[in-house]
Amino acid sequence: MSVFTLARLSSTATAEAPLAQAALPTKGLARFAQALPTLFAPETAGIEGTEALPAVWQDEETFAARIADYQAATAALADAARSDNREAFNTALASTKAACQACHNAFRAKPSG
Repeated sequence: MSVFTLARLSSTATAEAPLAQAALPTKGLARFAQALPTLFAPETAGIEGTEALPAVWQDEETFAARIADYQAATAALADAARSDNREAFNTALASTKAACQACHNAFRAKPSG
């Protein structure tokens, strides 16, 4: 969900259209960010086929901090879209992408192949 939405929002960032059209997808992304911890509950450790590294459950404090960064960034992105503030939107979009990447770099297995 994040990758697709962030790609669409990147095109919105460079368009001349009002940012209000990004309000719904940014709100959805922020809600998804709030739900992320439930996707990695302790009972999900060891599920086969996941790209999540064991560090998700072994270093819960750092993982929670990465999720909190992503949650804050997506909330700022939604706020910027609602306020139609392009500068704030672009800054928050960059922060959201960076938070997403930081978590993936630390807690997601590299794709094979």
